[in-house]
Amino acid sequence: MPRKRQAPRKRPPSSDGDELCERMENSSNVGTILMEQSLAMRGMFALLAPFVPPESARYPLAQRIIDSTTCETSGKTIVSWNVDSLRSGIIDEHGGGGKEWDNPTKHISTRIITTSSPLGQLITKTNPDVICLQETKLQGKHIQVFDLEGFHTYWNSSTGQKGYSGVAIWSREEPIEVTYELPGIDPVLQNEGRIITAYYPGYAIVNTYVPNTLRAGTRPRGSWSRVKDGAKRQADYERYIGMRRGWDAAILAHLERLREEVENVIWCGDLNVARGLMDIHSGEMTRVKIAVEKAGRNAPSRVKDLTNRLRGAQSDMIYGGGAGLRLEERDGVENILDNGFYDAYRTLYPKSYGFTYWDRTKSHFRGANNGWRIDYFILTPELLPCVESVRVLKEIGEHTIPIKRAGRPTNQTALVGPSDHAPIVLKFF
Repeated sequence: MPRKRQAPRKRPPSSDGDELCERMENSSNVGTILMEQSLAMRGMFALLAPFVPPESARYPLAQRIIDSTTCETSGKTIVSWNVDSLRSGIIDEHGGGGKEWDNPTKHISTRIITTSSPLGQLITKTNPDVICLQETKLQGKHIQVFDLEGFHTYWNSSTGQKGYSGVAIWSREEPIEVTYELPGIDPVLQNEGRIITAYYPGYAIVNTYVPNTLRAGTRPRGSWSRVKDGAKRQADYERYIGMRRGWDAAILAHLERLREEVENVIWCGDLNVARGLMDIHSGEMTRVKIAVEKAGRNAPSRVKDLTNRLRGAQSDMIYGGGAGLRLEERDGVENILDNGFYDAYRTLYPKSYGFTYWDRTKSHFRGANNGWRIDYFILTPELLPCVESVRVLKEIGEHTIPIKRAGRPTNQTALVGPSDHAPIVLKFF
């Protein structure tokens, strides 16, 4: 039977440290009580527990806190990032994807991670044990030009469409085993290089680039017969939505097998779906903007525009929206979570947006933080009390560029990043 998640418990009113200690001393599950506290409170207990002396009356409790916040991943830092191509300058100063990439060993010298590059900045800032990348957009012949000292590297690149998809895991510790397939998915997806699973002592990491449903087109609110080329569009829609449903079923089966084998599972990557109104800028963030505009007695037209935006987001939640907001996509990820897996960021930060993606076709979106949260760390519940933080490092590699209108320069600038996604960082106590 699937393991159903319990409804999140409301955090009890703030109590002093002594009262909380007494609760934990009288409980058989210290980890559960710690997860009910704020992240700051939980972190304080986890960090101070090792310093409680044996002669203290609180020493037995301190040992239980240590046990509850210690797991096979303790001390590890894991980064996940959709880099939108490693051919760009994300790793060094050699950007672009020109003809030299057709014969990279002849035209391109060995590529190393420079400290000034976005990846170099990320490694310096986080000192990761594992880096999981999505949308590497490489072929097998490209991999040999990368010299990544200090990491064991594993690649799964698209063998179909060139310059598309692809994932990689770079790990300081050599995994026990690495696999590259997801049984049960459509062969088209299998050939696109979308998954790597790395096995370590006591846990496994699954890095995925989940297929989006842009190829499915838009489903009409009415009958397919009422739209142009309705039969073809319906066939395309059903095919690609079916592929996504098949993927969701296959990844759940894979995660459940891993849970039986190693117990502790970390699934990360670009999942290409936003779960709810908190995860899209047109949702809860827009609701806050409406309240601010009303309080400031600003232009009614601005309030009207924001209200229409929020209503559109609310409608998408009920009836389904475009790619990333379809009911089928959201139902797929919620079904996985309902079977005993947890969205680490949303569990720890229920009131933070945590956007990880910004549409590059809208020049002002990144600067205004008009984003979506579609990159995740999904964990088995035993790992949750061991999590110190999940961070979105939007600032890595950000810079401004001048905006042109009709090919002409303007006085305006736009904030851009090395990718349309930001790296997310999972850190364990």
